[in-house]
Amino acid sequence: MIDFHVHSHYSPDAESSPAALINAALRAGVRLLSITDHNGIDHIEPALDAAAGKALRLLPGLELTCASPAFGLDEIHILAHFQLVDNSPWRHSALEAIVAEIAAVQAQNLTSLLRGLDIPVENLERARQSLIQSGQLAAVARPSFHLFKRCARNLSPFPWAEMKLKRDHVITDLRKDNLWYPFPSVDHVLQVLNSVGATATLAHPGRYALDADKLSTLLDSLKSQGLMGLEAIYFPQFDSSHSFISLARAKGCFITAGSDSHSARSMLLPSYIQLINSAAALTNSPWRPDKM
Repeated sequence: MIDFHVHSHYSPDAESSPAALINAALRAGVRLLSITDHNGIDHIEPALDAAAGKALRLLPGLELTCASPAFGLDEIHILAHFQLVDNSPWRHSALEAIVAEIAAVQAQNLTSLLRGLDIPVENLERARQSLIQSGQLAAVARPSFHLFKRCARNLSPFPWAEMKLKRDHVITDLRKDNLWYPFPSVDHVLQVLNSVGATATLAHPGRYALDADKLSTLLDSLKSQGLMGLEAIYFPQFDSSHSFISLARAKGCFITAGSDSHSARSMLLPSYIQLINSAAALTNSPWRPDKM
């Protein structure tokens, strides 16, 4: 049983520690896990420590946000996994540099967004500190607009549904005025991952709203830049798994399965365990370490 896409509280939109995720995965029957926090590597060592001595293999990983302008994608997500842990390849300067570049883009855009919503940055910091104190956010996690969704109601400027709608309008206006900074290109991200020995996988292909022909062409382009895998079994869009598995096999990509879980609670639900079992039944070898 595998799950190659979960998030710990080192991601601003997730609430559980790496140790809690590992314990939940064990209870659910997962024996091969990757915690892939957003645009950061600080979770990797704590996760490896938490997995030591457990009946579970943990692959270090992260999820990187980038862009593919040629396909009209302002955001595309690449999962990076590392099989070798003895030389800490995720601490390579090239990977640290691309993580820092993404963080700088996010910080610039967050500042513009808060200004457009007339929300003082102090409000977000109060929300952040409250989540850190409750253990739902790692102290090193970066500020994010998602924190307003998770904080106590009295710390939120206005209800999340209203805030999200206003956020989307502000972002649209910022893009029109060329004030919304772009993420690094997916080609550049893939080059960096190849240079540090990471295995790159396209996350949740069904979320990009591309028709079959465009998705096929995108995969061809990404494969030419070093992409190796496709998250063909993505639990929130599980019904599309068969078509994505066929696509992955046609393109020579290996197949991974991921839940995109953001809490240990969600990994203990009966629905999660059912999906883990169903994913295992779809293919005999979703993960092929010989290809890393």
